[in-house]
Amino acid sequence: MSELTLDIDSDSTALLVQDMQRDNLHYEGANKDSGVPEHAEEQNIYEHIEALMDTARERDIPVIHIHYIAEEDAAGLAQNAAIFSDIAADEVCIRGSWGAQPMDGMEPQEDDVVVEKMRVDGFRGTNLDNLLRGFGVDSFVLTGVFTNFSIESTARSGADLGYDVTVVEDATASFSEEWQNAALNYTLTQMTDIESTEDVLTALTE
Repeated sequence: MSELTLDIDSDSTALLVQDMQRDNLHYEGANKDSGVPEHAEEQNIYEHIEALMDTARERDIPVIHIHYIAEEDAAGLAQNAAIFSDIAADEVCIRGSWGAQPMDGMEPQEDDVVVEKMRVDGFRGTNLDNLLRGFGVDSFVLTGVFTNFSIESTARSGADLGYDVTVVEDATASFSEEWQNAALNYTLTQMTDIESTEDVLTALTE
């Protein structure tokens, strides 16, 4: 393990678990051909996120699941960009559907919180900021998919809102390692701490 330089105050930190839903990650989901299911397995994100959630719950750190939930037929989804047109066409994560459900092991537990969104950014049009401030949080650890879209957008907004943001590089996944590196090695290096699961777990338990 590398020398630990990460400093996380567990009393003022939350764990965010974003978009870990079947349509995004399951081999029979709407995005099964995106490369994300394969990259998620390569990253071993299920084991890493489970370990982070277990530790957070043990230490009374808020665990917040951010789920993309579309209404039936994607009604009300502004299709102003290709990503939203694709979501609507493929009927991704329609409320109540099999594909909108979390992957096995990623289900919210008692005392966890679920935030629903209809955009890429976990803050846009949601109560996430109010929840974090209500918990007395000024930093958060960010995990899930898609690193180059949802993760980066939520991290950018969090930084702009004044939060200290840590992105867990091996608890996130994208379409491929190339897309992963594009997200992690450019803008996010200036707006977040990028750390491993091992180092975040160590910081949370010190």
